Amino acid sequence: MVAIEKSKWKNREQRVADPDLIREILRSAVMTPGDYAPYLDQLEARGTTLPQFRAMIEHSFIFLSGKEHRALRRRVASFFSLAAVDRWRPRIRAAAERGFPVLAAADDPDLVRDFVEPVFGEVISEFVGFDASDSQDDSHVDRSELVRLIGCANNATEPLLPLSELKRIDTAMGELAARLVRSPRPEGSLLAFLAPGDAPLDPLGADVNIAISAAIAAYTIVQTMSFALHGLLLRPREAWDEIGDLSRADHTTELVVSLYLPTLTLGRVAEEDTQVRGCPFAAGQTIILDMVGANAALRERTGERTAHMSFGAGVHKCVGEPLGRAFIGEVLPRLANAFPGLALHRDRIRPHLTSILQCPTTLPCVLAPVNERINARMVEIRCKADARAIVNDDVNWMPPPMAEHLEVLQEKSGRDLATAIEVARNAPFFLAGARHETLRRMVMDNLGGNRISAWHPHWEAVAGEVSGRLDGQAKVDLVADFTEPLFTASVKPVLGIKVRDEARFDALAPKIQDVLHPWLPMRELLRIQDVMAALLDLMVLPDAGSQQSGEGPVPLLHALVADRPEGFGADEIKALALVLYGASFNVRHTLANVLYHILLLPPEERVFARDKGTFEKRLDGLIALCAAPKYIYRVARKPVRLGEEMVEAGTTARLQLLSINRHEPVGHLAFGHGLHRCLGAAMSRQILRTAVPALFSRHPDIRLDPQRHRYLEMSQTVALDRLPCLLS
Repeated sequence: MVAIEKSKWKNREQRVADPDLIREILRSAVMTPGDYAPYLDQLEARGTTLPQFRAMIEHSFIFLSGKEHRALRRRVASFFSLAAVDRWRPRIRAAAERGFPVLAAADDPDLVRDFVEPVFGEVISEFVGFDASDSQDDSHVDRSELVRLIGCANNATEPLLPLSELKRIDTAMGELAARLVRSPRPEGSLLAFLAPGDAPLDPLGADVNIAISAAIAAYTIVQTMSFALHGLLLRPREAWDEIGDLSRADHTTELVVSLYLPTLTLGRVAEEDTQVRGCPFAAGQTIILDMVGANAALRERTGERTAHMSFGAGVHKCVGEPLGRAFIGEVLPRLANAFPGLALHRDRIRPHLTSILQCPTTLPCVLAPVNERINARMVEIRCKADARAIVNDDVNWMPPPMAEHLEVLQEKSGRDLATAIEVARNAPFFLAGARHETLRRMVMDNLGGNRISAWHPHWEAVAGEVSGRLDGQAKVDLVADFTEPLFTASVKPVLGIKVRDEARFDALAPKIQDVLHPWLPMRELLRIQDVMAALLDLMVLPDAGSQQSGEGPVPLLHALVADRPEGFGADEIKALALVLYGASFNVRHTLANVLYHILLLPPEERVFARDKGTFEKRLDGLIALCAAPKYIYRVARKPVRLGEEMVEAGTTARLQLLSINRHEPVGHLAFGHGLHRCLGAAMSRQILRTAVPALFSRHPDIRLDPQRHRYLEMSQTVALDRLPCLLS
């Protein structure tokens, strides 16, 4: 066989995505997975031996071709048959049921670490026949190590890895082999099927390494389950509810393997000059098959969401297909029923990306919308009924009284917090009573729903201009190249912010988002105060005599300077505008989150985003799922009952929007509610409804560069730092 060329993965344009051509390539006798042995021969010639790795590829479903591969498949065919694997379904169900308490007991639950991996570890340990005697006290700990070893060994499927990684894989395979050699070969396991009796096993022999190969291939179950949970739990709650229908478990399985295939590509090598469906391939040529693209093409062609070729075709069709189907069909619906209130911390998810694979390695989550006491002075509210009761109750609850808090802190610490106090006195989300009413009226007279419509032509022009800048580019970052410039050009003019040094102001401005955190330690408070002072110094108020006249909307600062409310000085007006600008960064972050959410959908489901009318019908649901703010804060004015608990005066209620909004997107609290509804809500909605269709109508084929996005580490906000995409 010929070795595969790893460099071929770099050229996306030459990948094969046509399902019919892929199917025939996979069925072709002269198209092979490539030969790893020459690479190992070169390493051995230089003094590096990888005995377990070599033994595995010599007895592997993945790496063999020709008569050796066919002989191996015939040897295990009866064990992996549909009827044989169906007998494992009760064990899979039992493993899932035992996994639920493990997940429920986790301090900071992670669906990969605390559920998918433990359940898989139990099933694969019994299915393959691994010894589980290393830890007599805690089989879960031991199986987590087994899963780690299998996951490490699974990296062998990557083409031509560096030596350091090959050594790690060889070591992991050696430990797996040792577990198999000392295994009692439990009845019904693959190892007992391959090597019945009690004759000693050779760690480099066929039986052990066929079993290792099967475990490595089965690890795709972990990757598929993790990727499916990621996709399903970022969708509206209804998608998760549908998964829980046990009567449709087979449909669920087909849906998952079609939409959430972690395998991005497969590689094949032409062993000789050949033609497949009229396409010529030269001997030694490496062909990269786009499996995700093939599934999308099948769904588009058939109109069926479950259409796929995820298990391959031909002699290399996945031998573990029945086991994968059984695991997904038995485990996923039961998880949806056991934990209907699951919600993901999307900014804490950690992706794994290689040339052939994408999947999350962590899925931090909230298990249920149940309130939780954080400490003696704070309760986290996840129940929507309690959250709505709090935001509607201005008698018992108020926003954090930051100005008063800072005045006390200044007096006790001796620190000068004058700037922070001035900002807090002009931050509507920290105010209540007469001053809040005055500030709210001042702003809404200019940014209310009816008045904000005057800015529509400006936002349309900005969205068109920024979208147009992406024309002709092959790769873009939708944060740096779209949401950031669109946000700045859309919001600054509305607020009327003019500064002496645009570059310095724009560099400092994102830092003022930290002011949304109500109870910061002194060091952070002083840092933010310095930033606020610098920004206020850079701002220039318009002259009272230079107000705009005639047609066109009037910026907020121009209006306030022209008709300054009684009791508000120039510095206070500047502070108000700066606070509003800082809070408006949530528009930028929410826009990026919405774009990412849409791009995660299968191509056929993104069409709605191209048309403003159809997009607007789904806007509230998208805001509920993708809104940037993590929390709303309220403080108890007096002792008050909260659910089953009485809380003392001064207790902070932290409303966790992740859980609250996910479970009932209609009437979401992304913009707050009542007297403290976000002053920029109308502006935010209009910018979103303009920007998103502008992008997708102009660039309908834009797609994610898989798993290359990154989030900012922010305590109060879900915010993307970058969102790389492909246009060509």
